[in-house]
Amino acid sequence: MKVAALLTGATGYLGRNLLHYWLRQGDCDVVCIDRSTGFDFTGHGWERHLPQHDVDVVIHLAQSRRYRDFPAAAEEMFLVNVASTAALLEWARGHRVKRFVFASTGTVYVPRPGKLGETAECAPASMYAATKLSAELLMHPYSQFFEVVIARLFGVYGPGQRQMLIADTIRKVRAGREILLAGGAGIYLTPLFVDDCVKVLSALTEVRLEQACTVVNVAADDLLSLGEIVQEIARQLRIRPVTRTTEDPPQYVCGDNTRLKVLYRDDFLPFRTGLARMLQDESHEGPEGVKCQ
Repeated sequence: MKVAALLTGATGYLGRNLLHYWLRQGDCDVVCIDRSTGFDFTGHGWERHLPQHDVDVVIHLAQSRRYRDFPAAAEEMFLVNVASTAALLEWARGHRVKRFVFASTGTVYVPRPGKLGETAECAPASMYAATKLSAELLMHPYSQFFEVVIARLFGVYGPGQRQMLIADTIRKVRAGREILLAGGAGIYLTPLFVDDCVKVLSALTEVRLEQACTVVNVAADDLLSLGEIVQEIARQLRIRPVTRTTEDPPQYVCGDNTRLKVLYRDDFLPFRTGLARMLQDESHEGPEGVKCQ
């Protein structure tokens, strides 16, 4: 039986990859809510134009494009990340939605060495993470009307990605630019290949849940430092990287995926394999020619 889904952020990196995956599977009717379909979450009154028919699941991936631009884009981040979530939750309550999946971020946690579980302390250091955590809090009361899944994403990477850590690091290594590594390591990550991420997100729309509101880290198995990532990029490109160790302590943004592995049992692509796919076509912009009804 086909599932009827409402997807926000379908023109974004994750959104278009998820949409492409769903259309290939052919078992999901998708309604897209984004700028390309006339919805601007930075404006007012857009919620009045949401579909009048019911859907089974909402998957809310939209986020402000200016997520790094604080304080100039503080209002936009609030409108897109928080206010739009509130409006969509209320719409879902009136349209027989069975499950609401929200894409949050692993940066809501207080950073510390090692992998962070879902019960770790949250204290966002950025406006982006603060708005994501605020949106998470809005979702809990609505779990009395439909199931809620809060997916905290860690280190998603893949072909066609731009202006993110691994994509930028590839370009720096290729260009021979110096890469600073705090404490000789840089930042520690649990990088997740985009194909694995969209499969997880799709699975989270239908897997059996033990609780009405579920928070789950979406992270891969490998815990890697930026230094190790740089070395693997250089190895595959056959280039000697230019790095410099600083005296700053390394940072950590690493997710424990133990809870996820209970819900999603497929293996994740090893980083070296995902990187090889990314390097095969750095100019690839992601799936094209996919449209919503």
